[in-house]
Amino acid sequence: VGAVTCITPCMSDRMPFVQKMSDQVMFLQKDIASLTIAAKPYRSKVAIVWSPRNHFISRLDPFQENGFTGSWLYNVEVEFGAPHDCLALLKSIRIRGKFVAPDDLIGGVLEKEKYRALFLPYSKGVSLKEADAIRKFVKDGGLLIADNTPGIYTEHGRKLKKSRLSDLFPIMNKKNVITYGKGHVAYLNGEMNGYMARMEKGDYTGSDVVALLLKKYARITAPVELTHENGTPRRDTIMPEIGRAHV
Repeated sequence: VGAVTCITPCMSDRMPFVQKMSDQVMFLQKDIASLTIAAKPYRSKVAIVWSPRNHFISRLDPFQENGFTGSWLYNVEVEFGAPHDCLALLKSIRIRGKFVAPDDLIGGVLEKEKYRALFLPYSKGVSLKEADAIRKFVKDGGLLIADNTPGIYTEHGRKLKKSRLSDLFPIMNKKNVITYGKGHVAYLNGEMNGYMARMEKGDYTGSDVVALLLKKYARITAPVELTHENGTPRRDTIMPEIGRAHV
């Protein structure tokens, strides 16, 4: 933890901005604030695939509705675009997931950490090994949710005539759900894509659908629910994280 300090010429009193910072630190060290700091983030068994390769693949089609990110910068962080939409949607339904990379999938992270749902917000470029790992996850009983026509490029950005995930997504021009092995696959066809922009306008289309999919096929529900007076879930208030204190 870094800190700054400054003394006045008389070597006695703190300068005003230092006093303000000190007061804030004191506040964070007591009462409910201290419980928040000591809390352990609650994460549902939801994984989200993130891959820099897809940022560059998105630049091959710069006129698409919603690319991987919102900039031309090297993608070392999740900034706008499809992953941001996915996070905003999950926050709307009070679900906190975890980002994983293609190498994590190939290395068996879904099985090791016992994930029950996997999101592909923008996975146009998929390697053969990555496709096999995703396919195995669904066959073994997992829920796969995707948007943005996954698997239509190789991991190197070469356009394919047929998606490497075509057996999981036989239909990619409308919303649908299929059974695959012991698991299920849902294609949203735009209900994840663009969610952040819609949410800012009061349109929460897609959030109830994803909440229902997670509950029905992966037994995942929000640890805490926020509802309107009539009992329906509120989607206009996002909760980035839910904490629980260490015991």
